[in-house]
Amino acid sequence: MKAAITILPDSGRVSPMYDAARCAVLLDCCRRRGEAAAGVELPSGVTEKLELLTRNGVALLICGAISNEDLAALNRCGIRVCPFVSGAWREIWEEWKARRRLRECHLLPGCAGHHRKCCGNHNK
Repeated sequence: MKAAITILPDSGRVSPMYDAARCAVLLDCCRRRGEAAAGVELPSGVTEKLELLTRNGVALLICGAISNEDLAALNRCGIRVCPFVSGAWREIWEEWKARRRLRECHLLPGCAGHHRKCCGNHNK
């Protein structure tokens, strides 16, 4: 499976808004064990960002806040989205791999209910 996490490159944290994210880490993992990670620059255009993710075979996107339009576009392309995430991307990735859901301390304030709905579907 390939996953992408939008990041703030200087801090190593998840970018607070998908729409404004300019960098991502692409993770290629095998059965949630070993993985290879590569940083990429994200284009500023919505369509171009979506094309980059699909071209790289991303199946899961972990990100901060996201607009309904972008969320729908990603879902139409077959990319599952785990939105409204906050914190250090490496810690979040390890937690997601171990539990396939995130604790509330890694969610943006006020987003716990929406997030539970999303993260409960990772094994489908």
